[in-house]
Amino acid sequence: MVTPNPVEFIVKAAQYTGCSHMATPFRRFLARQERGRAAAPRPAARRGLPPTAKTPLASRSDLRYHVRMAQIKSLFVTRLYRAALSELGPAIDTDELEASCFSIAEDDEAGQAWCEENGYPGYTSYASLTDLPWRFPVFADLKEALDLHVAAFAQDLEFDLGDGKLELEDLWINILPEGGTHSSHLHPHSVISGTTYVSMPDGASALKLEDPRSARMMAAPARRKDAREELQTFIYVKPQVGDVLLWESWLRHEVPMNMAEDERVSVSFNYKWV
Repeated sequence: MVTPNPVEFIVKAAQYTGCSHMATPFRRFLARQERGRAAAPRPAARRGLPPTAKTPLASRSDLRYHVRMAQIKSLFVTRLYRAALSELGPAIDTDELEASCFSIAEDDEAGQAWCEENGYPGYTSYASLTDLPWRFPVFADLKEALDLHVAAFAQDLEFDLGDGKLELEDLWINILPEGGTHSSHLHPHSVISGTTYVSMPDGASALKLEDPRSARMMAAPARRKDAREELQTFIYVKPQVGDVLLWESWLRHEVPMNMAEDERVSVSFNYKWV
């Protein structure tokens, strides 16, 4: 059975119903379309291949060569600052700093109560003390050193601070016992956050950083295990005693379980723009 041409059907129907005045203009319209298709250039065959040949898929070596030749660059980078605390500002005695941390933790009953009420393993002064640089001279020296490191990081980030500056907003102690963790979080309302490491016994957990775009990658496949560091979803940074790490406060991070028998001690902080 031959399927009728709908265009011819419309023309014949117009003639049958007495609307023959519609047929001639419509046929002229069809003729113009046909002439246009006939005049359109046909797609040329690919050079070196007959018109019916299929283009072979590129080999892996071809793809690697193409990647080297193509212009591919990283955009919207996430910067991580790492340095020895002693590189800038007054020298900090980490043994004195550690002793001060434990002395404060022992006397801070409000902080101990907050940790128990909120299920925080170990101790933090985050919710109880805001004047550590006033309490112990070593924390005053620490603030002076941190101010310089943060200024250096802000210069690397090319912040336009205008007439303002970055100022220390919070400074707190973290004492994490064996088995303790600090779940994934970020630091809202701040610009730069960071931590300096006071005691890192063998087995102490690293800092885990998360790709800030993770929530937007709903349909993306997982990265290969051997992917370049800049492309990995999670980065683990193992600091040394005396190191200071800085990052922008929107970067999500966590402290996995402390597998060391002794306490993991650090001092964290936030800087705001004023």
